[in-house]
Amino acid sequence: MIKRQVALYLLMIFTTAIFADGPDYPVIYRDLGLPEYQNAEVTSVGRDNTSLRDGIRITLLTQDDDATIRAYYEAEMQDRGWVLEETVASKNMRAAGLLDKMPFTATFNKDDMRYRASANRGDNGTVIQINLLEE
Repeated sequence: MIKRQVALYLLMIFTTAIFADGPDYPVIYRDLGLPEYQNAEVTSVGRDNTSLRDGIRITLLTQDDDATIRAYYEAEMQDRGWVLEETVASKNMRAAGLLDKMPFTATFNKDDMRYRASANRGDNGTVIQINLLEE
């Protein structure tokens, strides 16, 4: 009986590995209710994404431009109660309508957490790097 259970368990693990779509948002990220960019694919996650103390790292790939990415993250993070950390220079560029012409980079703060997202254009699309850290 135990051999059969072990065999079924191993078969389940093997089947899951074969049909897995690839990396996904870490559980702790989802538990915090953080935004999951729907028009992007998670391409990698950090080695250990189980603790905010050690930080969480997620890499996404999208075909969207910086302005679309910026609008999404600024709206989603604000809706979740996060505060955008903005420099005087970025405030001035926003006021002049120039910020959306720049590569997307933003830092958001909430309680004792810091969320940083940045985007860089690559050969296959735009790579979004997310870092979440408890301070």
